[in-house]
Amino acid sequence: MKRRVAFIILLATLVVCLAVFLIFHQTPTFRLSPEYYGAAKIEDIDLEDIRSLISEKKSFAVFAYQPGCQTSAALGQITQDFSDQHSLRLYQTNFSDLKASGLVSNLRFYPTFVIFRDGEVAAFLAADSDEDAAAFSSLDGFTKWFSKYVEV
Repeated sequence: MKRRVAFIILLATLVVCLAVFLIFHQTPTFRLSPEYYGAAKIEDIDLEDIRSLISEKKSFAVFAYQPGCQTSAALGQITQDFSDQHSLRLYQTNFSDLKASGLVSNLRFYPTFVIFRDGEVAAFLAADSDEDAAAFSSLDGFTKWFSKYVEV
């Protein structure tokens, strides 16, 4: 009987510790810089301007696409719908240029969407990730992915 009580207490302690760990170690959401709220717009941006935003420690988001790619076009439409729905100003740039720049480490496949927080990469969509697959296929999936990082 004493072993059973000790086991239950140990199990309950482990469950509580796990719950506390998960609550406090979730990625906290943040807001983009204020100028990105209130206007639904997708703007082209070049690498020089991205570097400038990074050096200014801005929080912003960039859709990186490859011209002529159907998957890029589909994610581009989702991005546009997302921008319209949430009145967010977002950027878009050529994937090949962004990858070659080295501004986002581990960037391998297109299309992608990169979120910067205070000039640092906070997250990006990985085209080869099962975890990110829903973000590539629907507005709802993209919204859920984006909202894990940014307040909309």
